[in-house]
Amino acid sequence: MKGGRSKADTAKKADN
Repeated sequence: MKGGRSKADTAKKADN
């Protein structure tokens, strides 16, 4: 996973 943000943040980007 790129970056070190929360999983929710990555999920949002992937969802968008």
